[in-house]
Amino acid sequence: MPPSRRCLSRTAKATAVALFCMALLAEAFSLLARMDQNMRQPPDPSDRHETSASQPKNSSATSFTPYTKETDLDVLSKLYKAHDAVLKRRDMNHDAFNEYSNDNDEEEDPIKKQWRTLNFKLVLEPFKHNESFASTPRITYMNGHRGCNENMHGVLSSMRLNFKVMDPRRLIRYGMSRMEATKLIKAGFIKKLCDASDVIIIADTAPDARALLLSLLDKNPKKRCKSNIVVELTNRYDWMVRDRKYYNSMFSQLFANPPKNLFWVANNPFEPVFMNMEVGSVPPKIRLLRALGNVNAHSFLDSRLGNDTTAGKEYFLSIIQDLEDTGKPKIGDVLSYLCMPVATLPKKYGGPTELLRYKGFIEFPYQVSVMKFYENIANGVPQLLPTPRFLKQIAAAGHHHYIIKWLESLEDAALFLKNATAFSILQKERKQLEQVKARGGAKNRISEKMHQQFQPEFLSFSDALFDWVELMDFYRAEFAPFVYFFDSFEDLGRMINTAPEAFDYKRVRENGPVFYAKIRQESLDGWKALFDEMANSAK
Repeated sequence: MPPSRRCLSRTAKATAVALFCMALLAEAFSLLARMDQNMRQPPDPSDRHETSASQPKNSSATSFTPYTKETDLDVLSKLYKAHDAVLKRRDMNHDAFNEYSNDNDEEEDPIKKQWRTLNFKLVLEPFKHNESFASTPRITYMNGHRGCNENMHGVLSSMRLNFKVMDPRRLIRYGMSRMEATKLIKAGFIKKLCDASDVIIIADTAPDARALLLSLLDKNPKKRCKSNIVVELTNRYDWMVRDRKYYNSMFSQLFANPPKNLFWVANNPFEPVFMNMEVGSVPPKIRLLRALGNVNAHSFLDSRLGNDTTAGKEYFLSIIQDLEDTGKPKIGDVLSYLCMPVATLPKKYGGPTELLRYKGFIEFPYQVSVMKFYENIANGVPQLLPTPRFLKQIAAAGHHHYIIKWLESLEDAALFLKNATAFSILQKERKQLEQVKARGGAKNRISEKMHQQFQPEFLSFSDALFDWVELMDFYRAEFAPFVYFFDSFEDLGRMINTAPEAFDYKRVRENGPVFYAKIRQESLDGWKALFDEMANSAK
């Protein structure tokens, strides 16, 4: 029989966890497995870095908002809200649009008509301008994510350079379509942006660079952007893109004939492989430059906490509030059911300085890479992660639906790296399965023929032979000395019961900042080398 759900006292909880965790685990999984399993949608990119971004809401309205004296951005925002359904229908019909098509139905689509008449304003905002820093070259950071802005500020401050920020969300929604990119070019916005910038760096979501990249393919060289363009991949290159056929075609052309003013950066090892796998052609040189973590991180705990008391928090592990939809099974439900004494923090929790007040921080990865992982190591926060095996078990049971999609992509990418031919066979097999399902067939597994083709020389689809962990920094070997792993909730229960003075046996609080200082310097050196290369290419 399960114990009462009544909360136990703090002391009683800590004592009881180790006694009944094993018995409750099976029942917890059984209970939650019966809950809603429709949990395959990835989170908004803003959730990766603990920020929020507003997007137009769906609307069934069909009335047209006429042009007024409002700003172009205000008008465009209203148009998106009033015609979101029109946009969705239009994006489903990709064949109606070419890179530089002569559209015949502009009068029928008020949004397309309005795009043609708008004169987009270029808004560049200085970010923490420093009078002692140089303002040349003119650097524009095309990004709407606060964490990325702070990271780039650390990068450019090391070179004593100022920069300005252009927030794409003030101009366009996530997943810019080909039609939208073309209209930005035709409206003259890209020319304004390029004329005002010597260097343009696009971060957070690569589709925000689509209009810039598309301009580089113009048959008329005079119409191409002359600025140095840096695409900084911080998540999937095709985030929220709907017309992937044309999007990938654009990348294939850029890879085949790389423009001299186009450069690539990734902040984690998965992004280049995923892009190569999806586009189907080899990308040019991509620098791996991880986030700086915290440029002001010190090596000792006392200097970061000062004299502020931890108020008993050092006896507890912490976890950030579960952001999944209510009513769906989630990790927080499991921990609550097991009565594990874990402090649940709000989304805006105060960063690593607040986490240092606790014994450790529990993270169930919901993305391939998150900035707080690097920040926590840089600040010496002991982090607890499920092992790769346990993470897959949790995801498969439906308790952590955000990671499911990326685990599948990680395994695909690992297979692609090991044997591109095997990956190609797998993709063809999947298409055949989809066709069978579309015809009402019951086939729902990899065929026996597929298994026979892979055995014994390569693999038999066993988890051990998918080296996806090397593509995810949470599990890469170089970060392992600064992370604690648990392979079950029973393991986690033992960690909860471990006394604070005996918990951090890896000395993450002291060694983490020292280690990450080296990672930070590698990234700073890489960015400086990139700027030197851009300067030399302009000569």
